[in-house]
Amino acid sequence: MTTLLIALALITLTAWLGARLYDWIRTDGLGHRAPPRSHRDWTEGADGYLR
Repeated sequence: MTTLLIALALITLTAWLGARLYDWIRTDGLGHRAPPRSHRDWTEGADGYLR
């Protein structure tokens, strides 16, 4: 039972850290979306969807 709880805790911790890392990569580290690398990356179509 203890092993199961430890395994569950490690899985939860890993998932949480992975989500934080993903957020950090997608933003500037302060919660703001990082500036586009080029205009072509963030071209917005007439329907409002990013292309």
